[in-house]
This record gives sequence, C-alpha cells and structure tokens, in this order.
Amino acid sequence: MVQTAETRSAGGRPKTYAPSQVRAVIGALVAEGSTIEQITAKMVKARLCADHGISQGIREDSLAALVAQIHEETAEEERRRLLKALPETTTPVVDEVIASVRQDLLLLVARQNDVCRTAAERDCEDLRANKRNANWRIAELEAEIARKDEAVSELERERDAARSELADLREEHRLARSEIERLGRETGALDRLFTELRDLSVMSEIRAALSGIVTTDSKAPQR
Repeated sequence: MVQTAETRSAGGRPKTYAPSQVRAVIGALVAEGSTIEQITAKMVKARLCADHGISQGIREDSLAALVAQIHEETAEEERRRLLKALPETTTPVVDEVIASVRQDLLLLVARQNDVCRTAAERDCEDLRANKRNANWRIAELEAEIARKDEAVSELERERDAARSELADLREEHRLARSEIERLGRETGALDRLFTELRDLSVMSEIRAALSGIVTTDSKAPQR
C-alpha cells in the first residue's frame, strides 16, 4: 500500500490523496505552461489518477475546495515574491503616482459633486417655486370656494324668503277665496230674496201685512 495515497484520517476513513500531492500536481501543470487560473479540479483529478495512482472515485467537489485554497496561497506567494523583487526606488515613485492620481480623482469627484450640487439646487429652487405657485393657487381656490359658499348661502336665504313669501301669498289666496265664497253665498241669498219679492203672490202677502200693520197703528189709543 502506498503511504501517500492511503494515509488514514483520525476517523479511520482512508484518504485517497494528500494536499501535498495536489500541490505537486498543480506545480507540474504550471511548469507545463498552464496558469494558476486555468487549473481546475477536473484537471487535477486526472493528473492525480495518472501520476499518483489515485482512485477515480474521489469526489471532485471536495478536491475543488482544496484546489481553490491552493490557488489563493499560490497567488499570495506570487504577489509577495513580485513585490519583494521590486527595486527600493519603486515604492516612492508609485506613491507619487498614486498621490497624483488621487488628486486628479478627487478633483474629478469634486467637479461632479459641484455639477450635481448645482443641479440639485436648481431642482430645489424649481420645487420651491412650484410650491409657492401651488400655495398661491390653493389660496385662490379657497377664496373662490368661500365666495361660492357665500353665493350659495345668499341663494339659500333668497330661496327661504321666496318660500315664506309664497306661503304668505297662498294664505292670502286662501283667505280671499274664502271671502269670495262667503260673498258668493250672501249674494245668492239676496238674489233669492229679490226673486221671491218679485213673485206677485208674495207681493200681495207683503202688502196685506203692511196694511194690517198700518191699520193697527191707526186704531191704537192716543196718549
């Protein structure tokens, strides 16, 4: 049994590969011309099986996590190596360039900020003007509503006065009609009286009654 291929974990489960084997495979792939970013878990698995006799049954997702970790470690080592290899005069120059770029970037941001601030102030002034116009329009509409409310109140007063006057006129009409009916009834009675007086038999009776009254008066003793 190969020690590197089948070393056991603390739980007794055999490991099919060791991290050192994965690093060795990645180093070999880099030496053959692949970049660290191009190396995938699938490529590493194939080389582990071919170069180290590892079983094809290893889980590729677990291998991918280890490959990603080795990618990060390798990239960090490369960054440290490249920075260490720089001449000492490089850092001040880079700092100067960064300061200049920083100043230019700040100036660019400041100009954009000024443009945005000016636009915002203009928008705010437009909004304030719109608010003033709206307030004026609201006051105007409220005044118009008040005038219309007063006009409606005046119309309601006129309506109530007209209703009262109409009620009075109706009462006067009723009284006048009653008076006309009363007079009509009295006129009818007089007409009937005149008609009866025109009757000859009635006239004879009236004359006889009047003659009797006169005769009785003439025979009365004188005092």
